[in-house]
Amino acid sequence: MYYDKRWDRHVEITPLQPPEKWRLILRRAADVLDDARWIQGMPTDRAGGYCLLGAISLVAYGRMCSFGPKSNARRAVEAVSRYIGEPPDFRIWVWNDEPGRTKQEVIATLRAAAEQEN
Repeated sequence: MYYDKRWDRHVEITPLQPPEKWRLILRRAADVLDDARWIQGMPTDRAGGYCLLGAISLVAYGRMCSFGPKSNARRAVEAVSRYIGEPPDFRIWVWNDEPGRTKQEVIATLRAAAEQEN
């Protein structure tokens, strides 16, 4: 059998870390909006539509509710704010509800915010 000395060298392997939960929330919220109707002016409606904030709340809690100050849902919202160039306490529904905003733009923002550096 053929032998190569390079096979004997030691290689450091760093185990992969699972994604942070707030990143998973943003990715899943993007998936929700991909499959559901995107709306403006309210978090959710009876016809199954969701705004950006409504989709985050649905994924994080299964319903619309307020986020605790250190929750993963709050971190997800802060990541979106940071991605769009706003302070962490920015009301992201204002951005969602801007005239001319599109569903695809919201979905792309959720996905990009999930991938950004902390």
